[in-house]
Amino acid sequence: MPQHLKLILASSLQRTWVEVHPRQLHAASVSFGRQADGRKVLRSSIREFLCSEAMFHLGVPTTRAGACVTSQSTVVRDVFYDGNPRPEPCAVVLRLAPTFLSQAGTLGRPPGVTRYETGPAGTGGSGRGRADGVAAAVPLQVTRRTARLVAEWQCVGFCHGVLNTDNMSIVGLTIDYGPFGFLDRYDPDHVCNASDTAGRYAYSKQPEVCKWNLQKLAEALDPALPLELAEAILADEFDAEFGRHYLQKMRRKLGLVQTEQEGDGALVAQLLETMHLTGADFTNSFYLLSSFPAAPESPDLDEFLATLTAQCASLEELRLAFRPQMDPRAPSKLRRVATSRRQAPPACPLTLLAAEEAGPQQSPSLSAPLQVRRVLKLLETPYGGEVDAAEASEAAAEASGSAGRRRSYSSKPPLWAAELCVT
Repeated sequence: MPQHLKLILASSLQRTWVEVHPRQLHAASVSFGRQADGRKVLRSSIREFLCSEAMFHLGVPTTRAGACVTSQSTVVRDVFYDGNPRPEPCAVVLRLAPTFLSQAGTLGRPPGVTRYETGPAGTGGSGRGRADGVAAAVPLQVTRRTARLVAEWQCVGFCHGVLNTDNMSIVGLTIDYGPFGFLDRYDPDHVCNASDTAGRYAYSKQPEVCKWNLQKLAEALDPALPLELAEAILADEFDAEFGRHYLQKMRRKLGLVQTEQEGDGALVAQLLETMHLTGADFTNSFYLLSSFPAAPESPDLDEFLATLTAQCASLEELRLAFRPQMDPRAPSKLRRVATSRRQAPPACPLTLLAAEEAGPQQSPSLSAPLQVRRVLKLLETPYGGEVDAAEASEAAAEASGSAGRRRSYSSKPPLWAAELCVT
């Protein structure tokens, strides 16, 4: 199979073109393979398949997973990075997108082209002329789409993990689902990629890194696209577009449907700071806030507050999270302030799928396809309500004969989830 196999499919219904990429790169045959074999295992393929579909149904711009095909081939992997490698089945994920052209894929210009004509220029409010030709349209659209994309990531707690330029789409889609992750306990410095020891791609740094990538793109396209023009657009547009889109999405998450107020941004920042200090679960906290009792003297208020504060980190979770830098005397101090919210963390979010079907001593069982379909069904209705999700989960559990041991995917993750290593 060629290194980059591309099948171009024409959609007669939508009259659009779709590029299809089988996600099985032969890394061993390229210069930067780093002794890898280029094979993709079923475990990570299922993870990629489910995440990209979840992102689509969350409304985040993304490539789609068209199919996940298993193989009779196996490859040896150390699943838990504990020195116990074992054979795993290989797989191929078929991805769909309008284009897979990355920001690194545009590094260069057509032969013989030294500069694009900018067309007639108007006067702009920033003190520079805004060309209405190709030279301005390209960096403007790429900048805005990238800013909106990373704002969407921040609002759903998505951590990409490998935000180098070749993993950034030129049209603002989420591509390259590798060592990604989602926030559980809210931590702006969370790093989902275990090999990112410097924390370059930490959750809070994603907007900064995306802006840096756009700067590299601008430099690479000069002089075909004037660097001065691209840098001016980047300076004018990225932060402003990101800020607008991020605040708009966060206001909707908090139910602030009235006219935007001056203090809305500060309110969001204060909420996130409180979540950080208390170790609150990012997704569940926002979900619970949507059920806040409207009446000031509502009898449900105490129950709501108890449920909300239950999303804060327990003493055990804090000890595990801050183990590298915690003073040994700190637990006794924390116990006095954390006793009121201490709890035995239940299981489990989507990581339960891996625990049930691919434990330390077993390979994915025959019920794995049913598990994937069940989880996919839940992900397709992220805003459908807890009751609908619970009914779908229970029905699938009964079908698989495991209703007695099934736990909610919306529960807080267990302590062992913090030890998962993805790279």
